[in-house]
Amino acid sequence: MKKIYSLLAFSLVSVCSAGQNSATPKDTVFYKDLIRTELLWEEFDDDSRRWIGVPGQTNVAIKEGIFHLYPTDTMSWGIDIDIDYSRNFEIDISAKKDSKKFSSRGIFRWADECGISSASIEFTASSMHMQICKFQDCGKYKIRRKSGHQDSFNRYVVRKVADSYYIFKNDEYLFAYPAEKLYGKRIEFAQKKSHILIDYIRISYLD
Repeated sequence: MKKIYSLLAFSLVSVCSAGQNSATPKDTVFYKDLIRTELLWEEFDDDSRRWIGVPGQTNVAIKEGIFHLYPTDTMSWGIDIDIDYSRNFEIDISAKKDSKKFSSRGIFRWADECGISSASIEFTASSMHMQICKFQDCGKYKIRRKSGHQDSFNRYVVRKVADSYYIFKNDEYLFAYPAEKLYGKRIEFAQKKSHILIDYIRISYLD
């Protein structure tokens, strides 16, 4: 049984000017009703896709339907998947950070190809960050602070439509980030100073 998360109140604040942008009724939709064609649906019932791949690991585990990354781990763990980044798509993740340290966070990267391109979100119970790097040139972090559930799973959604990424937490719009052409096939999870638990990840094309 997958975890159930509650919905929070809605607001939109820019990282640069908190009072400049305010949510409109249109903001609450942001292409939510587009038709989804599933590309990946992973509930971590086992490691058949080889997220870990190497037996005997003690700093990472898949057990009881949860992907665990422990704070002693210093690596990223993932798989290759061929996403057509010219299309509209959505990444939907349920995860939680089992640490109250301010600097601790979970990380998800996609389009990762060393030295060429990558995009990433970093999440805590109270904030989300996003950054895109191309040819070792990284754009500025976009940051949005939004309260979440410290002791339960939160839902994080990255929705790419046309030339923008729309970022959501627990079905609430946080911010947009300019989309760029990306190249890599690697998707992966990592953590900073925290036990990260991932309940599921779903990737879908949007039409």
